[in-house]
Amino acid sequence: MRLVCLSLTEVISGKRVAPFRQNYPTWWKRQQDVFGTGFVINGLSPDHRNFLNVGGYGFMIGDGKLTYGTERIFETYYKASINSSLHLSLNYQFIQNPAYNKDRGPIQLWAIRAHFDY
Repeated sequence: MRLVCLSLTEVISGKRVAPFRQNYPTWWKRQQDVFGTGFVINGLSPDHRNFLNVGGYGFMIGDGKLTYGTERIFETYYKASINSSLHLSLNYQFIQNPAYNKDRGPIQLWAIRAHFDY
């Protein structure tokens, strides 16, 4: 049995809110901040779908019934550099067909992260 899966990803990240300008806008004073966004489409091979549909378990998916659909994820974040040691991030994810199952979702996730260097 082959368990080949498909994943397509596109990510854009930059250290300015207006990434296509040569210089920062005069009103934007946070040059160390980062904005990023990404989109992912994940899929399963027919063999892997059948395995999960008959009750097989994967590392994080599988409950005996699979109404298959490609998993689509959109994510965006903003990381604010408070100082050279502290960074705070706000993250948003929208997931359609989580765990490749049309019977679940869509779901929205929000997160706040803190990163401290010393």
